[in-house]
Amino acid sequence: MIFDKLEEYSRSGAYPFHMPGHKRRLAPEHIRETVKLDITEIEGFDDLHDPVGIIMEAEKRAARLYGSEETHFLVNGSTGGILAAIGTFQGQGPLLMARNCHRSVYNAAEINRIQPVYIFPERQNSFGVYGGVSGDEVRTALLKSRDGGEDLPAAVVITSPSYPGAVSDIAGICDAAHSMGVPVIVDEAHGAHLGFSLYFPANAVKSGADIVIQSAHKTLPALTQTALIHINGELVDRKWLRRMLTVYQTSSPSYLLMGSLDACMEMLETEGGELFEKYTARLSAARERLAGLKNLELLGPVDFRAAGTADYDRSKIVLRAAGCRASGRSLAEMLRRRGLEPEMAAEKYVLLMTSIGDSDEGFERLCAAAEEISEELEDVPAETAENCPATIPAETAEDSPARGPGETAKDEQAGASAESSAEGLPAWIAVRKGSEEIPLGEAVGRIAADYIYIYPPGVPLLVPGEIITAKAAEAVRQWLAAGLEPAGVSGTRNDPVVRAVNRSE
Repeated sequence: MIFDKLEEYSRSGAYPFHMPGHKRRLAPEHIRETVKLDITEIEGFDDLHDPVGIIMEAEKRAARLYGSEETHFLVNGSTGGILAAIGTFQGQGPLLMARNCHRSVYNAAEINRIQPVYIFPERQNSFGVYGGVSGDEVRTALLKSRDGGEDLPAAVVITSPSYPGAVSDIAGICDAAHSMGVPVIVDEAHGAHLGFSLYFPANAVKSGADIVIQSAHKTLPALTQTALIHINGELVDRKWLRRMLTVYQTSSPSYLLMGSLDACMEMLETEGGELFEKYTARLSAARERLAGLKNLELLGPVDFRAAGTADYDRSKIVLRAAGCRASGRSLAEMLRRRGLEPEMAAEKYVLLMTSIGDSDEGFERLCAAAEEISEELEDVPAETAENCPATIPAETAEDSPARGPGETAKDEQAGASAESSAEGLPAWIAVRKGSEEIPLGEAVGRIAADYIYIYPPGVPLLVPGEIITAKAAEAVRQWLAAGLEPAGVSGTRNDPVVRAVNRSE
């Protein structure tokens, strides 16, 4: 194991006339113990970019765990893997991608000058989240390209699970894409835990995806920035992908991060069955308890059935106030007052992430807090605009611009669909043109020069080159009214400012 080797070297007495500059001894007191294990690529410690020793063996262990043909460690998160994966297909055609992909997918398309073709997941009304993508949707889009005489996409890119937990039909998507010789890339950043228990859906590797990127740090016991990229099948130029990994990963990878990832894989290999058995029992009991609350609603599989979702990741606990008694931000504040920090607050809901690292005490504190909040909401009138400014009654939700961070509807994206793409610009052109900051109220009809999104989850409402529509502008206003802070928007909450391409450009 990598950490064993680091500890052995630390005890060896070898004097380091090599990087890092702290020389494993001089550091601020609070990191002094940490730097004793912090080294660079010296003799016997292998090279992440061309592994033949301990790193290669660590990556093989990860591949065995996930059932992958080839796995590589990532030390700058899933973002580096996504950039490398999409960079592999530069110059080979457009990308067929779900519109709820993470901003890193858009960045990769932009810097490689790859034009996206979008699939828009179906909306689930009550929580304002979107479902997954089906195999039929992908097949229809591919057939449309082929029968229309257009180039087939270079690859299909899907985010699954989504931030709130929707799992797409990856097996069906792979069947559809592979039948036409198109590879499938799955951003499974939030699904590194999938496949270790029948309580959760199968992971994308087992479902047939060609490239799968996972953030180990998001849902497993590993340090932040640690991630994995899995490669399978014959539709991907593996040699070129490996080269892209050297481009998008640092030439000085952290052995502390790699050691953390290796230790996590060893833990899963030796203790994973027991850890996941205990975790899923705790999680299942907590979900049952939360589902019984009167004034809080728990997002679950049944909520996605009408949205084309193949499955749901139950590790995500997504709560909303029944009857719109409170916004997501208000629920988050109620939890914080009780010593609980949620992952994200959206307009309508609050999202809490769980993992095998959670304890009985943690779940008990969450359930007890939720029960108190449910009681607190008892006297709050339903459909209270002051408490939930962005929530629209279900009967009008389809016509509403209100949605959670990064949840994007087709009619909001004038530049994102084939019918109106002539009015917009490719992202890589829009970001390089001259631009100006203008009040949001004056921006409708202009071409966006920057990404507008909430982080987390980092899914763009607007992409550079798309037309700023009235509904997109209203969605920004409602984010601001709900107390959210979208990137790409400056000024004040009452007078927001966005960046648009100069009219003269």
